[in-house]
Amino acid sequence: MYKQHFKHLLIALLLASVIKPVVGNSQETINRIITYYDDNDKVQKIIRFYPQNQSKRQGYFKKVTVYDKNDKISIIEKYLTDKIAAKQGVVKEVTYFDQKGKQIRLEKYFSDKISQSSGIKKSVKHYQKRDVKNEIIKIERFSSADKFEESGEFKRFRYLNSDGRKIKEEVFYTNDPDVNDDFFRVIYHYNKNGGVTKKTTFYPDDKTNNLGYYKSIFFFDVKGGKKREEWYFTPKMVTKEQMEKVVYYFDKKGRETVQEGYYTDIKSKELGYYKAAFYFDPKGRKTKKEKYLLVDKTSKSTPFKEVTYFDEWGYQTKSETYNKTGNLLKTITEDDDQTNSQF
Repeated sequence: MYKQHFKHLLIALLLASVIKPVVGNSQETINRIITYYDDNDKVQKIIRFYPQNQSKRQGYFKKVTVYDKNDKISIIEKYLTDKIAAKQGVVKEVTYFDQKGKQIRLEKYFSDKISQSSGIKKSVKHYQKRDVKNEIIKIERFSSADKFEESGEFKRFRYLNSDGRKIKEEVFYTNDPDVNDDFFRVIYHYNKNGGVTKKTTFYPDDKTNNLGYYKSIFFFDVKGGKKREEWYFTPKMVTKEQMEKVVYYFDKKGRETVQEGYYTDIKSKELGYYKAAFYFDPKGRKTKKEKYLLVDKTSKSTPFKEVTYFDEWGYQTKSETYNKTGNLLKTITEDDDQTNSQF
């Protein structure tokens, strides 16, 4: 025990002076080294401080190297010089490695000047563990104080495919209603042309309590036109209305064509169906209603869906019943109440 402590003390004293270890064909001058050990006398971390000339040549004045349990380098931190920070806007870089020594993550911390102008105080890049055309699979950006106060956004995640194309983006906002009371998280999905195909929004408590929904999902076509909206109700609203979500469909001109309602289990048992859909013509008139029935067992003769048709004045003209495979089972018209069965 005493010998081990003496050995560490001796190493520390020797490293307190300027040393010049040779690495390959280059020479590195170090002012001071601090080494941390675990209980088994294995090196956990080494901190190196460099003199001005060496710092100027390499662009950083301090380096921290962290080792894993297998003595492999897992993290390297570099604290950049003022000159580099002024030129690149970066004051610190942290690189993470896997067990094979491949870079898997890079963190960059930006100067106050860059943070104020760009609105970003920190960025994180995640890399593929395998060799592909585009190694970066995810980019994280953390907002500066100014941007946070202005918009409430505090971080943004961007996901890339193997070709480097953006396929998804998540934006996180504060829950503080004094800064932002519209939403606290938004997720965007993109097509190959960079257009948004899907947008998911999560709403803060203050808004959900007032409006009754906690999440919405919008779907878009290739030209950016809205195709569908989904609204998910809060537990309180579900209890009150006995409905879990509603879905709206739109045509190319943005007119509502279909409206779907999904009921709770309790309400479904009461009604006899778990989902209802209403169809509308371009003038907004109801043309059809569909009910999706609750059935324990299905066969070719078991009704699964009821469809009711309406004329332009809203009067019922015909009703049909279908099985689960879509085959017509029965038709009833308002004129003669005659039934026509098919299997």
